[in-house]
Amino acid sequence: MHPALRPYYDHVIPVFWPWLWLSLVRVALWYMRTGRDALLAVDCFGNIRIVHLADAPKPDDLYTYEAPLMPRWECPALSSDLPDSLPVQGGGPLIRSLYGVYTVFYMVRQRVRGPSHDHSPPLAGEDKVLPYRTAAAAPAASAAQPTTSP
Repeated sequence: MHPALRPYYDHVIPVFWPWLWLSLVRVALWYMRTGRDALLAVDCFGNIRIVHLADAPKPDDLYTYEAPLMPRWECPALSSDLPDSLPVQGGGPLIRSLYGVYTVFYMVRQRVRGPSHDHSPPLAGEDKVLPYRTAAAAPAASAAQPTTSP
């Protein structure tokens, strides 16, 4: 006897053990046929009653993975939204050109917007306003102008 079946036999009167054995065989055959789990209740006479029944198992053939005929790194269109016209080899020049474009636009953006600057009004003796001043650079710029007396 399997150790998991011992509680059933402990609950049933020994005279009805053959009937319990026959009922357990029927439940085992039903489980092998359907594959559904069930919560069983056993009375003292060896009768088995299904209390709760689990959902039917999903079929195994719902989805079968089919590997692609060529790896995704050989054709960019298989793994992304890149067009087929991109060269298969030679991603290096493309990356370098994109990096160069990014660098140029970054430098232009820095020249147009400038770094974070001080918005204080120009000093009284300043005739030339620097396009982007910082708080530390403003006094040094006015002090660096030579004063010449005729």
